[in-house]
Amino acid sequence: MDTSMPSRSMTWLRHLSIALALLFVPPAVLQAAEPARGSTPRVAGFGPVFPVEHAAVVPEAKTRYKVLVDITKEEPGYDKPNRGLELTARLANLLALAGVPASHAQLAVVAHDHALDAMLNDAAYKAIHGTDNPNTAMLHALRQAGVELLVCGQTMAHRHLDASQLATGVTVTLSAMTTVVLYQQRGYTVLSP
Repeated sequence: MDTSMPSRSMTWLRHLSIALALLFVPPAVLQAAEPARGSTPRVAGFGPVFPVEHAAVVPEAKTRYKVLVDITKEEPGYDKPNRGLELTARLANLLALAGVPASHAQLAVVAHDHALDAMLNDAAYKAIHGTDNPNTAMLHALRQAGVELLVCGQTMAHRHLDASQLATGVTVTLSAMTTVVLYQQRGYTVLSP
């Protein structure tokens, strides 16, 4: 006599009952299990942020914020968006989430060393890396949000690049080093992710 048959039947019934129960779970419960997506109130589609209840330290809406993000790192494989650009988008969105008006948020990015590639147009990026620039849409969204996009002229010269190879709206500076110094003298806080 095979005694394993009732146990197999019980296992099958258990799986069936779990599957049927899941069919009747309200969609809101299932959605709550998904990771939160966040919102992008200032840089559309990039740098998602989340409200935090009872946060002890929050940017004040009346204060003017001047920040230069100094990025030097490339992303592995060149097929992923640049982390420094993503963090800049997140900063812009965090300020918006805190109620800081766009007129009070002066943000700039200076890219040099390996990060400069993130600021190239698709044709130049493809010629170097064999794929379109994964940062193109984010660069456009950052510009739309009023973020100043800068690249190091020294890095460009060392790599034999010219301004025609840059994405729309990217400005060449003498160097990243002098840009950091000048922006600090203008009252900008420098972040180096």
